[in-house]
Amino acid sequence: MAGESWMKWILLEAVFKTGAKLFQKSVGQLSVTFGHAYAATLVIGLFQVIYAVSRGLTDKSLGSILDAPKHIFGAILYGIIFSVATILTFLVFASGGDVGVNTLIVTLSIVPGALIGYFLFGNTLNFRKILGIVFAAAAGYTVLGYPSLAEISNLPLWIELSFAVMLLLAVIQGIAQWIKESHPLTLSFWGGLATILVSLGGLFWLNQVELLADFSLSMRKFWLAAAGTSVFFVGALIFNLLSYKFGAFIAFKNLVMNSSYLIMTMIFGVLFFGEPATFFKAFGTLIFLLAFVLFDDKSWAMVRIIFPRRAIWFSNQELAEKLKNVKLLAMDFDGVLTDGFVYIDQNGKETVRCSRKDGLSIEMLKRFGITPYVISKTINPVVAARCKTWNIKCSQGVADAGGKAEILKRIMSEYGFSQKEAAYIGDDLNDEAVFNVVGVSITVADAHPRIRSIVDYVAAAKGGQHAVREIVELILTVQGHILKF
Repeated sequence: MAGESWMKWILLEAVFKTGAKLFQKSVGQLSVTFGHAYAATLVIGLFQVIYAVSRGLTDKSLGSILDAPKHIFGAILYGIIFSVATILTFLVFASGGDVGVNTLIVTLSIVPGALIGYFLFGNTLNFRKILGIVFAAAAGYTVLGYPSLAEISNLPLWIELSFAVMLLLAVIQGIAQWIKESHPLTLSFWGGLATILVSLGGLFWLNQVELLADFSLSMRKFWLAAAGTSVFFVGALIFNLLSYKFGAFIAFKNLVMNSSYLIMTMIFGVLFFGEPATFFKAFGTLIFLLAFVLFDDKSWAMVRIIFPRRAIWFSNQELAEKLKNVKLLAMDFDGVLTDGFVYIDQNGKETVRCSRKDGLSIEMLKRFGITPYVISKTINPVVAARCKTWNIKCSQGVADAGGKAEILKRIMSEYGFSQKEAAYIGDDLNDEAVFNVVGVSITVADAHPRIRSIVDYVAAAKGGQHAVREIVELILTVQGHILKF
């Protein structure tokens, strides 16, 4: 993966996020009054609006700024809270805040963010994530140097402000999830506009609007640092989009970007600002990265790619609860019921290799009232012949993943199965969309890495090598059936 072209965009995103944080500290150090924080935040909002408009004109998507009222309102609310969080961040560094410690505390927003997702959006909060919360709390406690109760009650102002920013960012995560269907330019434009208005309002309230016309030598340095913060903010956004455009998948990106970001802010805080390089920072960062892997579904999926059988126990209970509901097991043919190879003789006749153990497991499914179904991209007499042998139905000649998903939804409707009662086994990219319409997503050991990173279960066996037998036995065991024929 290190050699993939999208890796450079992930690392550049981490570099630019680090750069934005370092410029924020520079702005804080150059700030003399409370109004400077508002002025610097206004510059960030201005750059956001300029970026949205320029990008919209470049790719002819400017009309997307006029999105649905819900998305516009959510983007404005996002911008208001973002501006408050940004102002407080500038004040953190104006109060002598440590870049590395602040970054780790702020990144802990994943914990309250997940709680918001659990209570407001119905997101899952299983044992693994609860364990991640415990490790995240331990990381925060460690990076602060294991303070006593008396020391906790007398923490410096900048640490209290950092925790306030953390909570605000958690709220921002909730708003982002609420308007996740909106166009990116909607958030950039309306969020940036709201940031400008909040900043202007603050300057009027403080009676410091004259700061905007101050270009003295000291203020020129301030404006340069504020512009640098803005440029790096926008740069991080651009590189985030480019990483996905060139094929990065979420699991690996989350892990690499966050770990790189944390480590770089710790190092550059020491090099550029003379901050202390302590054991507590290094150890707290390591604990947080472990917490992040446990807590973030996509990062945990990355671990399951590397250690699928060793890692599965963390989410075993959640998986078992899903498998108990399965009444329909749909599966791809090539690469799942076969080894993915096609054998061609001198007459051009195609043959494939299937597992008799898989065939027996299909018979077991039917015996216990679970419906098997095959969905295949190609039209091949072999597929029809095997399905006829197994006495199960199949659909062939499905052009793409969307087609597979639509067929499966039709099958579920015809048989009267709900989403949670359906499971699907797929192995390649054209199966990805199908996983969104079923309750349980499953793949084989030699599936595409992206597929292995998003499914609920990765079999230990490869396609065509008794993988379906393994999966069927797992389903039947969880449902309390005695395996017999």
